[in-house]
Amino acid sequence: MIAEEIKQIKATPAELRKFGLTIGGLLSVIGIILIILHAKNKLIFSGLGFLIMFLGLTLPKALTWVYKLWMGLSVVLGFISTRIILSILFYFVLTPIKFLYKFTGKNFLDLKIEKSAASYWRKRPVITFDKSQYEKQF
Repeated sequence: MIAEEIKQIKATPAELRKFGLTIGGLLSVIGIILIILHAKNKLIFSGLGFLIMFLGLTLPKALTWVYKLWMGLSVVLGFISTRIILSILFYFVLTPIKFLYKFTGKNFLDLKIEKSAASYWRKRPVITFDKSQYEKQF
């Protein structure tokens, strides 16, 4: 599943140019901020950023392996993070809600079979038609 997504990454010159300008610009901005703050790695970030921007503008095909590596990493991180986020949501939000409703006796689906019931159809009260109800539904 992940391997198929990684194989489908398209490295067109337009995508490579956009990637080079975006990542190069971001690294350049980080480098400029580090220059202003007099940090140690300022030349690494700014130099690498300007190099990637230059390659993105002039030779976008040179960034193909960097682009595929970056996008492959993003596919893997996306796969892992969605599993973690959905697991947290399920176990820490939905499961306590389920136990809360189970303890209080609340039953939303009403799945119990009643042998004495002639039909499970619920009759709704008749409401007169009013055109204004359909104008602003939310």
